[in-house]
Order: sequence, then structure tokens, then C-alpha cells
Amino acid sequence: MLPGSTSFSVTTPSNGAVMVAHERATVAARSDDPDRVFAGTLFDGLQVSGDGGQTWAPAGPGIASSEIRHVALHRDAPSVVWVGTRTGLFRSADGGASFDATSRRRARRPSARPR
Repeated sequence: MLPGSTSFSVTTPSNGAVMVAHERATVAARSDDPDRVFAGTLFDGLQVSGDGGQTWAPAGPGIASSEIRHVALHRDAPSVVWVGTRTGLFRSADGGASFDATSRRRARRPSARPR
């Protein structure tokens, strides 16, 4: 189990992925490979497990923030992992061994002022 985690909520979308939300982590796993689990933490970056969550190791390099907000797995391409942070969006094409930035823009609030 991830450090500091006590409770989770689980949803299973129609694409077969399993998404878990927690105040300190966001977790993604595929139903066709349940032992491979990705957990994005708010303090320790993206963690990867190959044994269903029994042990964890940091994901590969390339993510510019240790504050992971979202993790998503491509439903048709098992090696594609998307990670959203406060500083941008990152993509891995090799199952999390390395990541490239696809966006480094910070989300901005929409203006309430009419133009």
C-alpha cells in the first residue's frame, strides 16, 4: 500500500480501466494487466507497481513535477501512459519508463470579465 493511504474509491469505466481516487493519490490499472499499477501522488511523484501494489518504485524520468494530479492509461495502447501535473501534461509511450512533456502551460482560470 502507498504510504499514508487509508481509503480509496474505485470506478470501472466501460473501457476496462480501473481508476482509484484518494486524497493523496490517483491510481490507474488495466483490467487485462491488473498487476501493473500506476499511482500518482501529491508528494512522491508517479509510482509504479508490477505486483498489484505490493511494492512500488518511482516511474521513469521526464515528469517535471512530483505533484501528480491525474494518471490515465490509453485503452487501446497498453504502453501509453498520460500524467497530469500542476505544471503540465506528460506522456509515456514505453509503459512509464520515460516521459515527454506534451504541454507545460499552467491551467488558468477563465476570466469573469466580459470583453
